[in-house]
Amino acid sequence: MGVKDIKERILKDAAQQKEEILAEARKKAEEIRKEGKRTAEKRKEAIVLKANQEGEEERHTLLTMERLEARKLQLTEKQKAIEKTFEKALDTLANHPDYSTILETLLLEVVKGGEELILSPRDQKRLGDGFLKKINEKIKGDITLSKETRDIAGGFILRTPDMEINESFEERIRALRDEMEADVARTLFEG
Repeated sequence: MGVKDIKERILKDAAQQKEEILAEARKKAEEIRKEGKRTAEKRKEAIVLKANQEGEEERHTLLTMERLEARKLQLTEKQKAIEKTFEKALDTLANHPDYSTILETLLLEVVKGGEELILSPRDQKRLGDGFLKKINEKIKGDITLSKETRDIAGGFILRTPDMEINESFEERIRALRDEMEADVARTLFEG
């Protein structure tokens, strides 16, 4: 083998090695591309999954807040309905056809004699002196009608030298409300 043959052999081996190196480089480049694609896909899936989870959490939070707001609004409306019910009861009592009989019954329950009777301006006009005379006859006592009036829807206030007894309808309904509010709500919102 001559120098020429050795050179050709070296060049041939170099060309073959070049092809093997290039093939190996192409193979590695393809693997790197595939791995990069897989990594990018995994990253994309992770980002999408995280975004979906965060979106679901945000949706859940918003739904919870909307439900709470709806309950709050519903409770407010229920409270208004209960309030209107008690206001209607007060109005019904104050304008009842047998108002003087109701007032007489309430007054006879608490009066002892010697008290001063305070009424609303409306009741002073509509009940008149005959009402007080009738009460005094029944208790065999002497209660007097005060010139002072109070801003009450109905009922009365009895004043003694030591204290005032508030028997206004507002006060009676307020006292009853504490024990009756749950029953009123149940009746209004059953079902």
